[in-house]
Amino acid sequence: METFERECWNQAGSEAIQAAAKAIADETGKQPCVRVGAAMGELSTPLLRRLYRHWSDLCADGLPSYRAIDPLDFKFALGHVMLVEPVDDGADFRYRIGGTVVAQHYGIEMTGKRVSECYLPVSSAFYLATYREVMERPRPLYTFHIPPRRVPVIHWERLLLPFADEAGRVVRILTGVVSGGPRAPESETG
Repeated sequence: METFERECWNQAGSEAIQAAAKAIADETGKQPCVRVGAAMGELSTPLLRRLYRHWSDLCADGLPSYRAIDPLDFKFALGHVMLVEPVDDGADFRYRIGGTVVAQHYGIEMTGKRVSECYLPVSSAFYLATYREVMERPRPLYTFHIPPRRVPVIHWERLLLPFADEAGRVVRILTGVVSGGPRAPESETG
């Protein structure tokens, strides 16, 4: 199995993340990097570092309130931001904001849809496992992975940031998503 040309952290997180990451690796030949509890200094993408800094500034008294989410505060990242909320206690998640840049890559508008409706099953399982991890253990989570070949991007970098209600339960996850650019079309053989 190939490894990335970047430092790849050991897998972390739940067994569900481990299983979903293995399924991605089985399909793509490349093990996803997953970092639970990611720190800003570990992020290589300026947009994700800036989004992390914004979230961190809201964390003065613990997890920031979901009421503090104001898209104007992170307009620098709007096309790359997705905001999800748990559905049925985290059985699925609904996009309140679906990043337009991400939607362009997939060719569908994600706002209002559930994660399970938007992706290939192997990708849905991976994304759902990471969202559940952040919901159950509220802390930032970073992933870097090669998507299945049918997805027209080289790689995805994602940063998941939890927001809570008054009781401290995670009710929104702000996700910054950056692609590695478009994947070259497969050459025709034969």
